[in-house]
Amino acid sequence: MSLWITTIRAQSEGDSSDTTKWRLKNLVENVKTKFEQDSQKLAKLEDENFRDMDDLPPISIYKDDYFNTGIPLNRGINGETADAKFQISLLIAGLVQKRITGTLEQFFAAIILSTLVLLSLISSKLAIYSLPVIPFVIYLSVLLLKKFNPQNRWIVITLAIPAFVLLLALPAVIYLGGTDEMPYIVTPLVYAAAGMLSVTGMLILYYLYGKRDTYRSIHTLAIGFLLAVFVAGWSMPKLNTQLGWGNMCEKAMELSEKHRIDDYWVYHISRAENMDVYLGKDITKVEREDILKQPHENRLLMLRVQDIKNDKELHNALMNKEQYRFGKYAIVIF
Repeated sequence: MSLWITTIRAQSEGDSSDTTKWRLKNLVENVKTKFEQDSQKLAKLEDENFRDMDDLPPISIYKDDYFNTGIPLNRGINGETADAKFQISLLIAGLVQKRITGTLEQFFAAIILSTLVLLSLISSKLAIYSLPVIPFVIYLSVLLLKKFNPQNRWIVITLAIPAFVLLLALPAVIYLGGTDEMPYIVTPLVYAAAGMLSVTGMLILYYLYGKRDTYRSIHTLAIGFLLAVFVAGWSMPKLNTQLGWGNMCEKAMELSEKHRIDDYWVYHISRAENMDVYLGKDITKVEREDILKQPHENRLLMLRVQDIKNDKELHNALMNKEQYRFGKYAIVIF
């Protein structure tokens, strides 16, 4: 009797163990099936989203917040798959297509975006304020370039535009050198630097459209531009007297001491309040009417040569006065 009861108990425990294993197996199979079904649904949903993005217009602005270029995100960009008509930059394309994946790339992108946001919040905006972010933009563009087709027409256009500008460097210098405003740039070194830029522009266009070598075009642009800057830099000792306020303010202090003039008048010169660094005292900004009032005694006026030429009344009032010219600026003694 006891043997029979023991056997029944063993069978019962065995059946219970088998039932538990069967239930666990079914549970695992159900979870696996559910996971596969969800994965298929997500894949279908992702494909539908990509199709919806590709159906969007090439260029659109939604609520004035961002550009939607319509670039496909789920396949490579080439002449057949890219329906974008305008590509803002490699940085924007990299963000939109989620190609900024590396740690270094993300670090540079964070620096660039945070700097641009910060500068947007500052009321005073000068171009020089964005100078610190330029190295990061260049480095990130180089890192992202290898993730795009180098023969992409938008990349080619971004190189062709500066190439055309550089091509006009020498004609522009020749023209400006013949004007009354910039005759001081007529120097052999400036002409040589401008010639290098023009040759660089021609080579870039040749490599872009003749050889279809984007990387060689980029190398040519960098080398040609840096070489032109190096050559033009040797002309700075001669050009320095025509640029900035240093020499003019030095002459103004000499004249003020000679004629015993206490005040420095300034007319129509941008940010002239910074001249106090050179003069050692604040300047006095005057209007056109103040200059035309007669008579003036013991006055020193600094203004632009262009204002004297373009304003007939101003020209007549100053034509017989003692004048000294420094590039595009002039000193007039009353």
